[in-house]
Amino acid sequence: KEKKTEKEIIEEIFNIKRNISLKDLCNGLPEEFYLYMKYCRLLRFVETPDYKYLRKLMYAILFKNNWEYDFNYDWMNKI
Repeated sequence: KEKKTEKEIIEEIFNIKRNISLKDLCNGLPEEFYLYMKYCRLLRFVETPDYKYLRKLMYAILFKNNWEYDFNYDWMNKI
C-alpha cells in the first residue's frame, strides 16, 4: 500500500465526520447529547450560541441520573 499524506489523512477524517449521522454519533448516549449536537450543527458561524439552553441540556442529564454537580472533574483527580 502507498503511504497516505497528512493532507489525505485529514481529508479522510473530515469525510468520516461529515458523513456520520447524529443518531449514529450519539448512539447509546442520553438524548440531550443528540439535541446538543443538533443545535450546534445548525448554528451559523456568526450566531452566538444559546449557552443557557446548552447548559440546561447538560443539567437535565445530571437530574435524570440523580447525579450531583460537584465541580469535581476527572482530570482534576490525581492518579
